[in-house]
Amino acid sequence: MVAACSYGLISPEVCAVSEPPPPPVVTPESMLADHLMRRWAPTYVQRVDADDRGRDRPTRIDFDGDWDASNNWDHQARFGTELPPAAYGAAILTATHAYLTYTLYYPRDWSRRFCVPLICHDNDLETVLVVVEREVGGAGRLVAVRTKAHHQTSDTPADQIQRTRDERPLLHVEPEGHGVAVCRRGDPRCAAAPGRIVYTYGEVASSPPAKALGQTVAYELVSLRDTLWARRSLANCGLWAWGETGPLHYQGREGRLGWRMGASLAGRRYIGGVRPPWAIKGARGARGDWFLDPAGPGERYVYNPFLDDLRDECVGAACAPAPSEPSLLRRWTSLGANGLAAWIDMVL
Repeated sequence: MVAACSYGLISPEVCAVSEPPPPPVVTPESMLADHLMRRWAPTYVQRVDADDRGRDRPTRIDFDGDWDASNNWDHQARFGTELPPAAYGAAILTATHAYLTYTLYYPRDWSRRFCVPLICHDNDLETVLVVVEREVGGAGRLVAVRTKAHHQTSDTPADQIQRTRDERPLLHVEPEGHGVAVCRRGDPRCAAAPGRIVYTYGEVASSPPAKALGQTVAYELVSLRDTLWARRSLANCGLWAWGETGPLHYQGREGRLGWRMGASLAGRRYIGGVRPPWAIKGARGARGDWFLDPAGPGERYVYNPFLDDLRDECVGAACAPAPSEPSLLRRWTSLGANGLAAWIDMVL
């Protein structure tokens, strides 16, 4: 059994082989959402450590051909710099705005000096939210970019954001820990230079480069809903660990919606609380609102397939009640204990 089960984080009896999701239903709203998601996909200036050996290259969670996240730390070494470049995208629409979520995935959050639990962790997800004002018949107008890196949330208005020639927001990504931040005008960290790779959206992904020489590389934009979201069930044991807060029982402004779902990626080497977009806790609202209800109270969605999926599962009293979220001290104690146990088992 994978580490997420063997360390007591998810009961083995709930584990199942991950099945491919059914094909998505295409509607005019979904086509518009997909168009806007691709039109505004950011360009990332990825700083690459001189000894990265592929560890600073965003890719698919299933880069190794399976949906077992607990083996990705080890499998990354086998691929090295040959990881296929990719990012995950999702779109939610109101009548006036598009809320576009983009997530980078790395098999390792690592440190060049040394790795121990809570400093390094298996898997890494880095998410940003791009807000666009919709225009009839047009691509819209960039309003703001919201980032969350290392527990810090930041909203940057459009007039302070550096853009590419086709007006996409420009972001920079640190090596090792992969925190994402907005490029402001004149920021030297955002120039193409040796030791960096400029990742930009492309219809077809580029071949991954062996060295970071400041070159531009096209990444594949993968539908979050059709991949990771479709496998959010805890039955996908290789994907999910119990984590420091347990599964997510989403409780937003409509009350409880949906079955409990994975909120921390599974790991084997260095266990950590690596959260998918729907388990992020923002500056306001409940855990999950940052992604699932980005427009906030008083707004109505014309396209939000994620809330629709949860409503199809259960609503209100038909859902299991949401437990109280543990205190920060209890969360860190739990995470540290599980991480230490996994690390000792690995060393011995």
